[in-house]
Amino acid sequence: MHDPLASLRKIADLSIEEWRFRWGDFPGPEQPDFDDSDWEVVGTDHRWFPPDSRAWYRREIEVPEFIGGAPAAGARLWLEVRVDDDGIVWVDGEHRATFHRTSRAIELTNSATPGDAVSVSIQNINHGGSGQLISAELHSSTAEPGVDALRGFFSDVDALLSGSADTSDQPTQRDEIGRAAGIVDVASLQSGDVETFVALVNRAREAVARTMDPERDRVGTRLEAVARLLNQLDELIASAREAGIDVSYPLVTRTVVANFIEFARQDVDHPNAGFVRRGAAATGYLEDACHRAMRETRALVDGAASAAITRYRTAPTSISDGAFIQDGRPVFLTGFGHFGQVVEDIPQFQAYGFNIIQTTAGQATAVDPDLNVDAAAVAGVRAVLDRAAEHDIAVNVLLGPGMPKWAFREHPDMRNDHLRFFSFREDHPVARQIYATFLHALIPEIAGHPALFSFDLMNEPTYEDFSEPSQERFREWLRARHGTIERVNELHDSEWTTFDGVVVPGSGPTDSETSGLYDREPGAPRVPRPLWLDWCRFNQERFLGWHTWMRDIIREHDPDTPIHAKVMGTLFDGQRWFQWGVDHEDFSRIDRISGNDNYSHYEPDEEYAQIWWRQAMYYDFQRSVAPENPIFNSENHPIEDGDPTWVSGDHMRAMLWQGAIHGQGATTTWVWERNEGGCLADNILTRPNCVEAFGRASLDLQRLAPEVVALQKSHVGAEVAILYSDASTPYREEYLDAMRASYEALTFLDTPIRFVTEKQIADGSADMPRLLIAPQAGYVRDEAVDAVESFVRDGGTLVATGDAFARDEYGADRDVAFLPSSRRAENGSWTHGEGRVEYLAETPDPQALAELLEPLLYRAVVSRPVRALDHMKRRLWGVRTITAQLNGRRLVYAANLASRRQVVQIVATEPVETATDLITGLERGSLFELDPLEFVLLELRTE
Repeated sequence: MHDPLASLRKIADLSIEEWRFRWGDFPGPEQPDFDDSDWEVVGTDHRWFPPDSRAWYRREIEVPEFIGGAPAAGARLWLEVRVDDDGIVWVDGEHRATFHRTSRAIELTNSATPGDAVSVSIQNINHGGSGQLISAELHSSTAEPGVDALRGFFSDVDALLSGSADTSDQPTQRDEIGRAAGIVDVASLQSGDVETFVALVNRAREAVARTMDPERDRVGTRLEAVARLLNQLDELIASAREAGIDVSYPLVTRTVVANFIEFARQDVDHPNAGFVRRGAAATGYLEDACHRAMRETRALVDGAASAAITRYRTAPTSISDGAFIQDGRPVFLTGFGHFGQVVEDIPQFQAYGFNIIQTTAGQATAVDPDLNVDAAAVAGVRAVLDRAAEHDIAVNVLLGPGMPKWAFREHPDMRNDHLRFFSFREDHPVARQIYATFLHALIPEIAGHPALFSFDLMNEPTYEDFSEPSQERFREWLRARHGTIERVNELHDSEWTTFDGVVVPGSGPTDSETSGLYDREPGAPRVPRPLWLDWCRFNQERFLGWHTWMRDIIREHDPDTPIHAKVMGTLFDGQRWFQWGVDHEDFSRIDRISGNDNYSHYEPDEEYAQIWWRQAMYYDFQRSVAPENPIFNSENHPIEDGDPTWVSGDHMRAMLWQGAIHGQGATTTWVWERNEGGCLADNILTRPNCVEAFGRASLDLQRLAPEVVALQKSHVGAEVAILYSDASTPYREEYLDAMRASYEALTFLDTPIRFVTEKQIADGSADMPRLLIAPQAGYVRDEAVDAVESFVRDGGTLVATGDAFARDEYGADRDVAFLPSSRRAENGSWTHGEGRVEYLAETPDPQALAELLEPLLYRAVVSRPVRALDHMKRRLWGVRTITAQLNGRRLVYAANLASRRQVVQIVATEPVETATDLITGLERGSLFELDPLEFVLLELRTE
């Protein structure tokens, strides 16, 4: 039986699936006559490894008679290509494009002749994880209008068939969709009458849209009922206010309902069925939220305890002991960025529960070729600050990124295409002149503004530059660091004759020592690891230099406003990030705030309910290297970009509180926008449950700020630490895996965790813990090893795994007195001086490692005054516990990060009589249950 829907899908499918594939970085495949007959044949679902390497895709494309159902003869043809991560494309041996991640249209011919063949070669560059040719589609100028219309049609169809608020509608809807598809006459497209074909597709799309009319009517009626409920809620809130009651919490819900009524109406009126579904789901939530808030407000009027909130107001803040302070009290700042909607909604933000935004002040369009600064750009930043000050909202001003287009036209040698946000050479004098001009114009105009909270130096800073000027600077760096070429050869195991001969290819490292991870095919450039280590350190130093240069210009005009940089929290993600210019230790202490861009997505699996470790581990690192600095995540990602799936409000609350417990004093979350596509789609402003949860959790943090800060401080000087070795990172991916396993194991052993870095140990600034874990840190500088030896000899406990300390930073083998090679064959334990070494030949999985560490914590006399155990008083996996004392009160934070409900028993050094949850005000006792992502902040009273 003819299926019109299937026929139309086939027309809209332009994919080119079969490609010949070969991994490796070698010349030749870009030539059309290259012999690839022995290459593997793969599809676009094929993924390849490892990170920091390259691969080739090739094929010959024969021009068909029809493309997208329309005649191809005489048409302009192009290939639409998407790759992960970078792509370089040749057509018939001619270079056509170099691009990063985004889709790129590759011109094939201006006038197609069916039967002609075109050779296409794609070099795919993988930076991390797997590489992939994500998609390749053959497009035609004659077919494009019809294909665009069909894809819009199928967007509606697929959204309609993905689920219904009323499933009884689905059979009828499927029949109507089939009838709508039958309207479309494919013969009109094949004859070249694209205009008629598009008109028929649009008629079919309108017919599909009409199938949603019953649901639109139902939702419209329910929205009218929600509006009536909102009026009743407003009356209750007004009565409570007249009685002098703090209605901050129901006001959050009221603000969400008032705004999302209109958002839901917009969704329901949208022609896309997916938006109608979203509006229907939001309407149901708003109905329930209104009833909840009405019950809550009635209870307040009837005498229920009202939790007074100490709000941020437009006034100076200071920094003390890692916290933001206003009027002598800690204050937490939570809010959103980063574009126009957030500025428009400033007057409502306090009602939502928020108190900070991020806005951008960039020089990309503000500086002209005569180095004049557009006064309107500066005035625009000032206007945002004025608006924010009026409504008690703090403002984080993001400087950069970008460069005016004229700068690249007039100074093409400034361009650096390797990475997207920092797209210019940092050492180019004109680049520095443009930035300096802009900063000298902007900062004096806004310095001291009452709403100005902080400066963010750069968005997601990363940097690489393998140009000849860059190579020359690296040679000078080598000479200054090592003195002679003979010393370089000794350290690098190289055979350079002069510094002028040293070259670092821009393709990343290779070394057979990494068990094949970076082996390349014959002919690939090789970068020995010691040389790559020095190159990365040089790159990190110069990139830090750019940011300190920006900081110093700001300080000329503004001595007080805190400064930070929005570095991505990628330290533990993979060694590929080591080469991208960010020394996370030095960037964390560039000024008085440790800045970052991080995420904790809602991705429940068999073990955990969210990716909690991503923020917690990085935050603990930042507090370890800069304990006096509060953390500011100025691009917080609780929701994956463009993901339409449901996200729990519990996740939003837990993500925000987990961040605060680990040192986050401020955050602006991505992203306060409503957008139909791309990375702005399906974000928090399309999810009323998430906005409400975020607002209420923000109020909780403001209300309980002193208690949360006390818990934050428990990490400072923690008695258990993990060694971070920057020298080990570029040699071993396994080192980062072992660090993550160690952190995960310690997380559920009821002890604060910190990091001690190789730099801190080597320069003597480290406050050494009672127990130090060195998980497969195989490449450590001599000074740090000497300090660790002293630590053990003087009574410390060292847990070493794998090849810890086996080599120096440049890979030379060593024996160390406290961990000789003769003792590394199997697990063992021995004394060294007054201390003890526990050795594990391999790093076990986190739960097995936790079992091994538990008795060592007792032996090292690590203080754990409060434990979270199960009902049988056994070690409990998945519940994070932190405890602190505040003015004689014992505080305990316990969060269930597991994906299952758990029974928790709080066991303290003194028997627990009662436990009051300060968040809800409810008595918990010492034995209770926690749902996934549920958490409590208890005040214990002991017998």
